Amino acid sequence: NNVTVRNCRVDGFRFGILLQNGAGLEASDNRLNQNTLVGIFVAGDNSLIKGNTVFDTGGRDNTIGIEGLGNVDIIGNLVSGVKPVATSFNPQPSAVGIASLYDNPTISGNRVRGLVKAGEHSLVIAINAAGVDRANIHDNDLTASPGSRYGVLCSDSRSVAVHNIINGFETPVFGCAAPDNTTNP
Repeated sequence: NNVTVRNCRVDGFRFGILLQNGAGLEASDNRLNQNTLVGIFVAGDNSLIKGNTVFDTGGRDNTIGIEGLGNVDIIGNLVSGVKPVATSFNPQPSAVGIASLYDNPTISGNRVRGLVKAGEHSLVIAINAAGVDRANIHDNDLTASPGSRYGVLCSDSRSVAVHNIINGFETPVFGCAAPDNTTNP
């Protein structure tokens, strides 16, 4: 409980930062580069991922820049370059900039770009809030690479996506209450 990882540089690991099995966890102001599966993963209620830069995550299938499980707020991060690799086991891997599962997160002020499609039916999502109840998703800047599918994906219309700039995605917002976003297909 109450563990903070701050001001670190982490390069080339499967998980750049992995915090779990606690509460009050925090990953702030870190620089992560070329980690192969997930740049930052935090699982624990009342936790925070803030002010990090996550570059060039990839080399495995189903790659994620930042992931929060539980009541984890994800605020003010830059995710640039998420590059999954197709394998014989998974020829259509996914690239996700920010993923959040469970319990009322706030996802705000993030920038996501450089998500790479790896396979004809590969799924590319800037912010994935599927499985979240009542997410607050606002003021994010999301820019697609060719073939990117979703800007913001929610599974619950009680989640709200507002004041986001969503540029170049096939489906800018899906499944959320989504008033007042700036979108450009």
